[in-house]
Amino acid sequence: MNRRNPTKKRTTVELSKPGRPGTGKGRPVPLSVGLAARLSPRRPRRMLLLVLVALLAGWTWAFWPRLTLPFSEAANAVEVLDSSVVYDQGTLDQEQRAGVAGAVGTRPLMLAFLAGDDTDAGDFCSAVVERIDGVILLVIQDGEFAYECWSEDLPYTDDSWVAFDAYLSRSLDLSTRYLDDRPVDIARTAALQYDSMVRSGRLVAGEREFRAPVGATLAGVGVALGVVAGVVLVVVGIRALALVAVSSRARTEALRRRREDLQDVLDELALVVVGAAPADPRRTAMQPWAAGTAAGYADLAHRMGAAGEDGLADLTREAKALLDAAQWGADGDDDEDDAHGRGKGASR
Repeated sequence: MNRRNPTKKRTTVELSKPGRPGTGKGRPVPLSVGLAARLSPRRPRRMLLLVLVALLAGWTWAFWPRLTLPFSEAANAVEVLDSSVVYDQGTLDQEQRAGVAGAVGTRPLMLAFLAGDDTDAGDFCSAVVERIDGVILLVIQDGEFAYECWSEDLPYTDDSWVAFDAYLSRSLDLSTRYLDDRPVDIARTAALQYDSMVRSGRLVAGEREFRAPVGATLAGVGVALGVVAGVVLVVVGIRALALVAVSSRARTEALRRRREDLQDVLDELALVVVGAAPADPRRTAMQPWAAGTAAGYADLAHRMGAAGEDGLADLTREAKALLDAAQWGADGDDDEDDAHGRGKGASR
């Protein structure tokens, strides 16, 4: 008997539409299979990756000024002003620096004394205050007041920053107009202006919080390492997702091949059972081996729906063993029929 029938049609099973899991056009599909077709394990991993990327982007944006500090012209000034109120490019002596620091005290004020006009006062001022929180910075260039700016989180109470900027700029310009080359007096005047704005309610009083240079360095290193770790995490996550996707596709393909192998054997078993069926079942009973093959076929077909990859391999081995036994039984019947036919011929 041929093991393969090239004319037989393969039985196919189609999953139901997403809205109706658990039913199919060929045979009933287990509910778990319908749900698995709708719920992909990639979705939570994809969401986790998006969350990690969003956190990394937000963290980078929040610490961007500090991350870019080494590439800024104001890097040296920021490092000094993190732990001091005075930045000097060699225009002050030790006594003057001490006098400026004493005049400012713990107020959130800083003074930067620049030598010459090679540095743009406005760009320098902005580069400093975007990296130090809650302060007002006065830039003194060539001994005279040149520019002022403040951090975004400075607690002023005016309705708009334009009004506050106009008032601060005008008051500092007028009060320091005749104080060229007098750094300590400029610092005292700035302190008085700050106290006046606090008393008038334009500013909420505050004190300067200094950073230790070591702490600032460690913070910068930590931020840099955090960014690098975040990038590595994203790359590793993307690679892991790719590996999971490849592995999932491989498992799906292996499962499909095992189902096809089992279906081929079951189809051949069905052909053997059909071939062994008596012409008139009401008068002639099915051979015992054929009845056992039919029962085994029904059991295997029932267990196939819920079997996994390993289970399908076991079922395929059982089906092949059952097919071999069925073919031996069919061959035995054929031999008996031949012998019976020869006996009749001899009697005649």
